This record gives sequence, structure tokens and C-alpha cells, in this order.
Amino acid sequence: MAFEDLVKEKNILIILDEIGYLRDGGDLIYSLFRISEGSGTRPPAMILISREWTPDYLLDRSIFPFITTKISLEPYNKEEILDILRYRAEIGLVSGSYDDSILLMIAEVAARSGDARLALSMLHQSAMFAEADKADKITPEHVRMAISMDQPLADRRALMSLELHEKLLLLAISSLLEKSSDAWIPMGRVEEEYKMLCEAYGVAPFKHTALWRRIKSLDKTGFITTRRSGKGVKGQTTLISIEGAPSFSISSELKKDLSILLKIKED
Repeated sequence: MAFEDLVKEKNILIILDEIGYLRDGGDLIYSLFRISEGSGTRPPAMILISREWTPDYLLDRSIFPFITTKISLEPYNKEEILDILRYRAEIGLVSGSYDDSILLMIAEVAARSGDARLALSMLHQSAMFAEADKADKITPEHVRMAISMDQPLADRRALMSLELHEKLLLLAISSLLEKSSDAWIPMGRVEEEYKMLCEAYGVAPFKHTALWRRIKSLDKTGFITTRRSGKGVKGQTTLISIEGAPSFSISSELKKDLSILLKIKED
């Protein structure tokens, strides 16, 4: 049965996604709107979806009169992205190869742009990294590796421009995350690790207030992410994470840089 005959016999709804990327989209949409011309039947109903902009051809006088309603949808929020990730993970990943904290980690990053496609891309890449590692489960480190592909951390020059104690703090955070299966580390553990690193490198450690100022600075510049603890954590504390790069790559760069700095100081 020809498409024209199908339109005559049925109520047809045509949905075109990402119309901004259609080649010759104006010609295609015009043809669809006029397909039933002369037949006495109504043209098929169409839903046209554009992610970020309205293509100019939709304003053409040959097409614009057919458009009756325009609806703008809000970006996805964290809960909506998490629901999408749960559904896709359930049908696409092996049972037991992930947990909800992994999906939440991805959802929190993707919610900043409201982009569900980005979230799904991160989930897919995380699974690929886990598979390449021959790991049984997707870990926060796999997620960080996936995030860095779409939203890379500041370049190496910015990392090397940090002051000494910011580097030591960031090394403490990245080292703890590298050894942990958790995505977030409590501030208390970071301080303990920082003091151990100061002792190892022969540097006098800063006190809590000075450290807290540097934590806020690292957060502001995007090297780390912080939040207040919630359910499942006794008392109230600050939780710290790294999202934009694998923790092992940050700790490796910082260890090399700190070794050079200490050698220069000794000379």
C-alpha cells in the first residue's frame, strides 16, 4: 500500500526528532504536509522535535501556516534523568553490574545541562570502561573516566598552577577516591590523608580553617565537587568528590609535580 493510500485510510501521526539536523528538512516537511492535497483528506498530524533551536525553514510561508502549536519543554531534572537511567540500565546492563549510586552520580552531572542524551552516553561509556577492565561492576572511577570524555577537567596547566597546599589537598582527595568504591569522601578523611601527605613530603600542614578555604577554592574552580552529607552518614559533614577526570590520572600528575617541587626546594 502506498503511503498516500495509508494516509487516506488511517489517522497518521508522524514524529520527527532532531529536525535541526535533517538534510533538506524543509522540503521533507513541506512534502509531508501537502501529501494529501487534492484527496479531500486531512494531512497527517506531525510532531516536530528540535533540541536547541528552531530551524529557519519552519518560518517559511509555505510551512509556517501548518504549524498550530509550539511547546517548549524544560530540561530534564536529576530525578527525571535518574528514572531514564534506571530504565535503560535495567534493559541494557547485566544485573548486578551497577548500583543506584552509580546512576545517581551520572544523573547529578547530566542534570546541570538537563541533557538525558549526555547521561545515557556517560552510562554507556562507563560500562565500556568497566568491560575493558574486566570488572564485575561499574565503579565511580569508570564514571569519572566517562565524564572526562564529555566534560574534561581543566587542562594540565591549570592543575600545575595550583598552590602547594591545594595540590596536596587534591592529591589526598584523588588518592582516597582511587582506593575507594565510594563516589564521595568525608572531609575528615581528606584532612587525615592531607596530614599524612604533608608528613611524607616534609611540609608543615595547614589547620582546618585554612584547609577549608582551599577546599572552597578547589570547588569554585571545578577541580572538586562538594555537598553536605545526608541520609546514611552519621552527623553532618562535607562530602567531596572529583567528577571531571579519573582520580588516578590526577594523583599521578600531582605526584610527579610534587616530586619536582620538593627536589627544587632541597636544592
